[in-house]
Amino acid sequence: MALKPQPDDLETNAVRPSAKSRREALREAARGREHFAPPTLIAEEASVFISYSRRDQAAVEGLVEWLRLLGVTVVWDRDFLSGTIDHLIKRAIDDAHCVIVIWSDHACHSDWVCGEARRALVAAKLVATHIDGFSIDDLSLEFSGQNSVPISDLERIAGSLAKHGVAVRR
Repeated sequence: MALKPQPDDLETNAVRPSAKSRREALREAARGREHFAPPTLIAEEASVFISYSRRDQAAVEGLVEWLRLLGVTVVWDRDFLSGTIDHLIKRAIDDAHCVIVIWSDHACHSDWVCGEARRALVAAKLVATHIDGFSIDDLSLEFSGQNSVPISDLERIAGSLAKHGVAVRR
């Protein structure tokens, strides 16, 4: 599923779509663009933002690939090539139908992950998952009441996404 940019996005930001080569993206960056951002998503498109600790990237890549194969539009920090990403992440969370937070020992100590999870929780968009072997008892009280699904339980993750209006082709 391709992202549909809004007119203002075309002038100020660019996204790294899957069809665009890295070389083309770098050429655009060289033309004076300081950063890349996901375009505002059209409301009828199902979108998911992924929040995780970079130290867990290897475990998270499989989930991202699985979601994309099932037709889900996924935005995560790897989509941002450079620049100040704070406002881009806020915008991606606000535009997403839901936010999958992947808890781990690293993630629960990350200010970025906790901030993203907090924003998703307040917006009622939080889908909590965790790395296999992580004890959810280690989460702060703020997040300890959330039902967390192991990242390996793809069926339950798909069910959680459906509750947020994200259709997963099976």
